[in-house]
Amino acid sequence: MPENNQIMSVQGQLVGMPLAGPESFSQQQLDYLKRALGVDETVLYDGSTGLGVNSCTLSEAASNFEWLEFTVGFHGASDGFMVNKFPGNSTLLHFIYGAGNASSDYLMRVYATISGDSVTVSKSRTMSGAYTSTSADSIRNNNANDMACIYKVVGIHRIAGGNT
Repeated sequence: MPENNQIMSVQGQLVGMPLAGPESFSQQQLDYLKRALGVDETVLYDGSTGLGVNSCTLSEAASNFEWLEFTVGFHGASDGFMVNKFPGNSTLLHFIYGAGNASSDYLMRVYATISGDSVTVSKSRTMSGAYTSTSADSIRNNNANDMACIYKVVGIHRIAGGNT
C-alpha cells in the first residue's frame, strides 16, 4: 500500500486518485467508481406533476443501460408504488401492482412498450373491490387513469456503445 495516502488500481484507472471527498474527483473518476461499486444510475424520466403518465420520453435510449427501474403506481395516489426492474434491451413491459385505501383496493396489470427513448402504456386491466361491500369485484379495461402509471424511470449500469 502506498505511503502517500493514495490508492492504486490493477487496471491503472485509479492511480494517483486522492482519498479525499468526491468534490476532488474528476467526472471520469466518479463514473468509474460508480460502475465499480454498482451504483451507476441515471434518472431517465422523473414526472414533475406528481401524477403518473401513460407515455414518456426518456432522456436517452433505454438500450444504453444494462437495467431499467420503473416506479409505477395508481394515478395520483400516494400509496401502492412499486419498482419494477427490466433488462435495458426490453421492448415489452408488464407491471403488476396493488393500490388502495381504507374502503377499496385495486389490482393493476399494465402492458407497455419501449422503443428507443419512448415508453408507451397501451393496455391495462384493473380489478377493484370494496372492503365494506359483499358485492363482486369489478374489472375495467384500458381506463385512462389506470394506464397513467409511470412516475420515474432510472437506467442502471451504463453500457458503452449501447445494448444491441
